[in-house]
Amino acid sequence: MIITLPVVFPLIVGLGYNPIWWGVINIMVIEIGQTTPPIGIVPFVLHGMSPDIPLKTIFSGIIPYFFADLTRLAIVLSFPILALWLPKILGML
Repeated sequence: MIITLPVVFPLIVGLGYNPIWWGVINIMVIEIGQTTPPIGIVPFVLHGMSPDIPLKTIFSGIIPYFFADLTRLAIVLSFPILALWLPKILGML
């Protein structure tokens, strides 16, 4: 996503989406991707720091947070104002 962002960003703005909202969504999706396999490196870093904890335990501990992240993503996709309230208050929009 980071590599394709310079190509996709003008398309997103051209389609009328708010760039701040798109940035929030982009960061949320990257964060979910970093904690889930096959690309997610965070569980493997945790296992490297504490090799006595099995990977199965680490992945089972991630499951509730994964579903919470998916719920948060669905809420922000459904109600974009939740991602834009602070810039709106600060007069950035």
